[in-house]
Amino acid sequence: MYRAGWRGIPLVLLRFAAAGVLLSSALSVWLVVAPSGAQAATIDIDLVARTASGDLIDHPYTSTGFGTAIKMGHGWGGMTALLAGDFNGDGIDDIVACNATGNLMLYPYTSSGFGTAVKIGSGWGSMTAMVAGDFTGDGKVDIVARSAAGYLILYPHTPAGFGTPRRIGNGWGGMTALIAGDFTGDGKVDIVARTAAGFLMLYPHTPAGFGTPVKIGNGWAPMTALVAGDFTGDGNADILARTSTGDLILYPHVPKKFGTPRKLTTGYGTMTALLAGHFS
Repeated sequence: MYRAGWRGIPLVLLRFAAAGVLLSSALSVWLVVAPSGAQAATIDIDLVARTASGDLIDHPYTSTGFGTAIKMGHGWGGMTALLAGDFNGDGIDDIVACNATGNLMLYPYTSSGFGTAVKIGSGWGSMTAMVAGDFTGDGKVDIVARSAAGYLILYPHTPAGFGTPRRIGNGWGGMTALIAGDFTGDGKVDIVARTAAGFLMLYPHTPAGFGTPVKIGNGWAPMTALVAGDFTGDGNADILARTSTGDLILYPHVPKKFGTPRKLTTGYGTMTALLAGHFS
């Protein structure tokens, strides 16, 4: 799954309704980052889409573009949030899903597909957004959730699930999208949030939570989905955005902003969730 000497940084993506309406929930992805002085990673990332009928479809992405679509599973239509990351520590990305009753279910992924689901939490139905990443610096995948009151709550990873939650921010209720990843290049997981006015705001990671936000973009309000991942192979977090017409536009990472966008493909307008990871 990972090259020797490389470190995985989890990133986060958002889930939207079929019509492009934000459902205030989030997904995640692992970004493989080369150590200092190493050659940049080959482009090798999967874009997973959920269809309106509840199927999960894997679209492998390499330097030559998107490969043949592979059906990964079905019956996912009732999930209200999806997050990807190595939640069980076996080096392979899994999926954590929040079902309609607010239970968190871990679906471990293997070379033969998803294993038996395991319940790892309850009472998550009131959360309006979730992102996954190593927010504690222990190499494990944690979850940050946004409450209905706009608080950011950190749920640290433990072997049994998630530990005692603690509040790490407030005033996030007005944000229309959240994604997570190392956008500053310091090896820490930051959060990028989209405001109601369409600004992208970078909240850099600090030991106490998140530092002073920096505006890194504008005009993002029309986008109906945001996905973070290394789609250029340079070891940095890029953003893949879906337009209202279903096009996927890649915004390559440059320090504290994004470079010239380019269209990768089209036809994703009916998908009800998008996330990226390493599943193939």
